[in-house]
Amino acid sequence: MSHHFDTAIAREDPRLNILDFYLFRGQPGTTVMAMTVNPNAGTKAPDTFHEEGLHAFRFDVNDDAHEEVTFKVRFGEVGHAEGGGPEGRHVQTLEVRRATGKDAAEGTGGEVIASGTTGQIVAGDAGVRLFAGLAPDLFAANLTG
Repeated sequence: MSHHFDTAIAREDPRLNILDFYLFRGQPGTTVMAMTVNPNAGTKAPDTFHEEGLHAFRFDVNDDAHEEVTFKVRFGEVGHAEGGGPEGRHVQTLEVRRATGKDAAEGTGGEVIASGTTGQIVAGDAGVRLFAGLAPDLFAANLTG
């Protein structure tokens, strides 16, 4: 999926502009989920995540057209990182929950499986690893081609 400022909420607040979502097999026994948001982060828009946003990755694992497992990512208040340089790099707390049952379908509930701060790799329960923050855009175009 790719949404580039094509909704009213994305145009109003780029921090809620979901761009791409990737799901693929990682190392044996692992799954990789990656999502990009806010293409203007750090330039024309804040370099932070929306504090009221909830990023929910919902999975139907038994083919009944309803989510049985949902991973929910929330971000806390914005602060300044120590040694962030002249720009005063921002950081936020983050929390990832794994929700099943009724919590998988609605709300913010679920078991906390990882928590930490943006801008660094966060290690959580059962091998969960997470990175949230500014990352270089590896997109390249061959204009002459």
